[in-house]
Amino acid sequence: LNNDMENLNNILLFKIINEYLNNISNNSLEDLVKYLKNNIPLKNNELCKYKTGEILGQGSFGVVYKLPENKVLKVINATNYVLPKKKQNEFKNTLDSIIDEINAMKILNKIKPPISPKLYDYWMSNNNNSLHIYILMEFKGKSLTNWLNEKQRGLTNKEKKMIDKQIEKMHKADIAHIDLHLDNILVEEINDKVNFYISDF
Repeated sequence: LNNDMENLNNILLFKIINEYLNNISNNSLEDLVKYLKNNIPLKNNELCKYKTGEILGQGSFGVVYKLPENKVLKVINATNYVLPKKKQNEFKNTLDSIIDEINAMKILNKIKPPISPKLYDYWMSNNNNSLHIYILMEFKGKSLTNWLNEKQRGLTNKEKKMIDKQIEKMHKADIAHIDLHLDNILVEEINDKVNFYISDF
């Protein structure tokens, strides 16, 4: 209960800070959409094609839903993001962070065998004074945190080397993960065969 309250407080604090920063930056939704449109298509009705299922994770950025056909949908509430400036405050989430995530996935999707979930589609919607960005990708199992908790053990040397190899491939592709931790490494286990994937760039 304490952890849930702490997470909720952090999310609320993040939203308050970003709303304040957005207000003082005078970024209207029209400004944000205009900045994004060269990188992310505007499709206000695209979400109607999908039926979302269980929530796999949520945080200050938004929510990740499980979809049919082995897919997930990441929904980012970009309403309180700000336009990039030369000098950034550490609390500011700029639109470039979302564009960078999508571009990183595009590059990594070319690596075989894959080291990250496949990117299927992405778009934004500007409805009811709220800007959301959607990233549709392949479902690649559970987080390393949850997987290790279920196994009630640590990583074996072989598993550590497998993860190190994925990270090495990512770096060779000139991609640096700005927030790599156990929750951003996914584990896919099929017939006792384990593979690791890097997510949430």
